[in-house]
Amino acid sequence: MKLDLLKQYRLERGLTQQQLSTYINMSYRTYSSKESGKNPFYIGDLEKIFDVLNLSDEEVLSLLDRKNV
Repeated sequence: MKLDLLKQYRLERGLTQQQLSTYINMSYRTYSSKESGKNPFYIGDLEKIFDVLNLSDEEVLSLLDRKNV
């Protein structure tokens, strides 16, 4: 997953890590560790994030790291 692109989408929508973590009912510390790549996101986490960020199908697909698919 392209975490730098996820961060870009979050910032483009004017959200901090703290705000997004609150919207998806996750602690800030946990979200921060996942966005930085220290811990993986679970599918349920990603569904909530994509919904909050209102990502298009194209944007969601762009987050996929094709070499790991």
